[in-house]
Parts: sequence; structure tokens; C-alpha cells
Amino acid sequence: MEQLEDHFPLEDCSIITTASDSNAGLRIVCCVCGVSIQPNPSYRCKPCLEQEYDIHSDIPKEVTIYFCRGCDRFLEPPSQWIIATPESKEMLSLCLKKLRGLDKVHLVSTKFIQTEAHSRRIKLNLVVEKEVIAGEKVTQSFDVEYIVGHQFCWDCHRVEAKDFWKATLQIRQKVSHKRTYYYLEQLLLKQKIASLASSVKNVSGGLDMFFGSDRDAKKVTEYICSNVICRSSTAKKLISHDMKSNVYNYKFTYCVEIAPICKDSIVLLPPELSRNYAGISRFCIVKRVAKNIMLIDPNTAQIAHVNSLQFFKRPFKELCGAKQLTKFLVMDTEESDVRFFSGQGELSEKYTVCDVWVQRISEIGTDKQMFCRTHLGAHLAIGDIVMGYD
Repeated sequence: MEQLEDHFPLEDCSIITTASDSNAGLRIVCCVCGVSIQPNPSYRCKPCLEQEYDIHSDIPKEVTIYFCRGCDRFLEPPSQWIIATPESKEMLSLCLKKLRGLDKVHLVSTKFIQTEAHSRRIKLNLVVEKEVIAGEKVTQSFDVEYIVGHQFCWDCHRVEAKDFWKATLQIRQKVSHKRTYYYLEQLLLKQKIASLASSVKNVSGGLDMFFGSDRDAKKVTEYICSNVICRSSTAKKLISHDMKSNVYNYKFTYCVEIAPICKDSIVLLPPELSRNYAGISRFCIVKRVAKNIMLIDPNTAQIAHVNSLQFFKRPFKELCGAKQLTKFLVMDTEESDVRFFSGQGELSEKYTVCDVWVQRISEIGTDKQMFCRTHLGAHLAIGDIVMGYD
């Protein structure tokens, strides 16, 4: 008993012994409220510890964040503007970054508290944890209120001042049917790349995109060149020059020319390009247009992939486009005797060559039929309706 008094003074707490102490071990009473607890270095129960220690006192309970009404973006200090929808991951990340002192505690959980949409308030409930005395941790919950202030971003200021772009991107494709151009449009919308532009304008032959910074224009240009076969060029124009600080103000223009080739078109390859691809026929069908152009020879099912460097070095044009396709009815199919030769290029595993008898949909009921060879042998059956060139 004398040894225990040295570690647990009786004036601060009392030792409780019961018949079950041999199993449960020693217990003490809290020196504040007298509740029976397991021995700990603080001699206090959890509720008393939480009342004594305010571990979130250094964290502000009211914070201001800024919202641009021109473009519906939030300011992420120091100068970046981001899109953050209510109660999204982006909004949570923005709110937590605005809290000072959060690095001194361990964040256990967070959740948004519902507020009125017109109140310009965002409320966040946080649960934090911190070790106060050796081995003893305190967990506390508190609310933080964010006041949404209004501030125009730099891009919107430029729009209001009629000086709304620092760089422009001109996208062009010189064909009658812009299937590759429309594919690129959907790609930009899906990846939300178009949101980087301050404004977009449809022009004859393509699209003009205007940006508040040269960095954004360059980013979109690089993205387009990595997904669509094209070539790009850059130009800049000096707007002003500060002689004292030696600061130059330029406006940049980026031009992207998409290859005038679309899916399902028939093309005539230059002789040099045909030889480069192991003697593929000069008459080919375009199966896919993306970063490369995929060509297939309908007579042998040989395929070739043409990249942007090869295309613009030896360009070729469409002979027939998708607008000239005609509907045919498959009347009969026959196996084709295809001759292969040594040194032939890559053959398609998806398509096989066959001979077919077809008839125009408009001529059904007559005896006018056509015989042709196609690479769609594995996909055709009698009675199918197909699209072809006449």
C-alpha cells in the first residue's frame, strides 16, 4: 500500500478494490468527477479530458472563400480558379486547404452540413484527434462555417475589359464532312478540356478557342495533337512593351490543321507510301482516324497505320466520302481465293476477304446485281443491308 501511495497520491484519487480485482486489475477514480476508470497518466476520464483540453482552439471557425459569378469557379489560393460543385471532392479539398492549424491535429472524418442554397454559406463538420498526455488521445467534433464571397477572376476581368484573350487556338479541317472534327469536339467536351477556354467561336472550316493564358492554349494544343492526326504551328504578336521593367506583352496564336481524312472514306495512296507499307494496294479504305490513320486493303485485308509525320510528308486525299455511300442488299457470299506474297505487310485478324453479290436497295425486284470483293467476309450473311460505294 505504501508503494502505491508513491505513484497515486490519495489526496488526488482513490483506489477501488473489489472481489473481482484479481481478474479486472486495479481501477482508480477520476480526480475530477470521481468516475471509476482504468489507471492512466492523467488520472482523468475521457469526458473530463475533452473538457480540459480544447484541441481545435487554433483552427478558425469562420473562413471566407471566393466565388467568381462570371465563370462559376472558386479561388484556390494563391491564384488558381477551379470548378467545384456543392459537396464534391473538389469542394472538400478547397475547404480543408483554407483551414490553418489543421496540421497540428489528426483529421478523423469530415461531412458537409446542409445549408440553404441562397445563404452563401457552406458548413463543414470535422472530427479531429490529438494526443495530449503520453498515450492519451482526445477526440473532438466541431463545425466550420465558410462564407462565400464574390470576386471576379482575372479571365472574367479581361472579358469585361474587351481584352479577353491572351492566346487563341484555331482548329481547322478542310473536308466536306467533318467526322474527325466532330469526334474531336466530343473528346474535348468529355475530358472537360474545353472549359479551359474563356470563349469559343464557330467559324467556317473549324473552331476558334480563346484563352486567358498561353499555358492553357498550349495544353489544349498538345492534347489535340496526342489524340488526332494533325500538325500545328505557332505565332505571336507584340502588343506592348514596358521599357522600364523590360516586360513584353504578347498575344499567341496556335493553329491546328486536322488531316482531311475521315472514317470509311476511300483514299488513293502515293506510290512511295504504298511501297513503304510492304506493297499495300494504293486503293484503301479508312477504318479509323485517331492519333494514326488505319488503312485496310479490301482485296487482301492488309492493314497499315499512317502517323502524322508520314501523312504530311506524303499527303493523300479522299476519292469518295461517307456522303457518297449507298445502301446495298447482300444476295450471296462466296469464299475468295486471295493470293499472298512474301514480304507482305500485316494482315487484319478481325476482317477476312470474300466475294459477294449485292443489289441496290432502290433496285430490289429487278435483275440488276453487282459482284464485288470486300474485307467484311466474317461479318456478312445473305439478307444483310450494307453500305458501299458505287
